[in-house]
Amino acid sequence: MIIPIFTFIRIYLQLNLLLKMEFGAYKPGLLNPDPEKKLDLLPHERDRLFNRIEDCFNISFSFPEEQAIKTPYDLINAIMEKRMENGSEFINHFLFSGRNTLLNTSDHSHFM
Repeated sequence: MIIPIFTFIRIYLQLNLLLKMEFGAYKPGLLNPDPEKKLDLLPHERDRLFNRIEDCFNISFSFPEEQAIKTPYDLINAIMEKRMENGSEFINHFLFSGRNTLLNTSDHSHFM
């Protein structure tokens, strides 16, 4: 599909920028295109990375999910999956909640 490819590229670029800002130039190639390259991070760096990812992408990982991520592509795929889960929950909230909460606010009541 076209949309996941663009989503993958966007997340890759955002993550690459985040890693450069967070770890600087001393961790070059952290997002090397080699899918077998492991994330070579110390435990405190790994914690810092996941904290920044959770803040920037508005997602959260459980401890087993964090431990399952071994390569940069695992990380990108996990971010994509979490964002799709969050997006589907958001969409389901509006589709199946029985009302559109955006239109029932006092600011928009004059439109009804």
